[in-house]
Amino acid sequence: MPTLKKLDSVERNKIADQLRRGRTHDQKRNWGTSYSSGIKGPSLFPIHDVVPILNKLVESKKTKPRILDLGCTEGRCLKELFGVFGNKLEYHGMSLARFNEWKKTNSETNNYLNFRVGHAEALGNYFKKNHFDVIRSSLAIAHSNNLAKAIQEVRKVLKKGGLFIFSDDRVPTQKEIPGFSILDVQHFGFSKSIILKKIN
Repeated sequence: MPTLKKLDSVERNKIADQLRRGRTHDQKRNWGTSYSSGIKGPSLFPIHDVVPILNKLVESKKTKPRILDLGCTEGRCLKELFGVFGNKLEYHGMSLARFNEWKKTNSETNNYLNFRVGHAEALGNYFKKNHFDVIRSSLAIAHSNNLAKAIQEVRKVLKKGGLFIFSDDRVPTQKEIPGFSILDVQHFGFSKSIILKKIN
């Protein structure tokens, strides 16, 4: 079954408040609500193809690489990645709200996926330091009220040399991403797909 930490009322209210503030932040940027894309087919918010990156990790690592889909919504990306890699990866997804689809998605992947309710600005509260090899976020992290804090939380839970792949409407400056180097940027109209590498 999906791994899901039970939240008490204080934590639920805190996340609900973060969600409301995030949506207000989106409206100020003239953004509508967006949804996490999968790895197949066209997307309104394109993002780097993560499959070649994960292929290299699977071939080079003795242990299973860990991937987190941050803002995973119903888990479409993780389900598609499971279809490519099977049990060669350890899969994690996190969203601000629990999706009814998680149970269905997991039943279609031999209960191999791990889902959790949580916020990008508090990743260190949910996962151990230096835990993930790759973190992917299709526009979702851009909804954060404090993007700099969210990126530093990503840095906490990424392994050294780990990759953070995300999309936003702009490329962060180096000053905004201490501890990272910009590995690649792809431009898709107003949307940008960025790969950061944790250097320390």
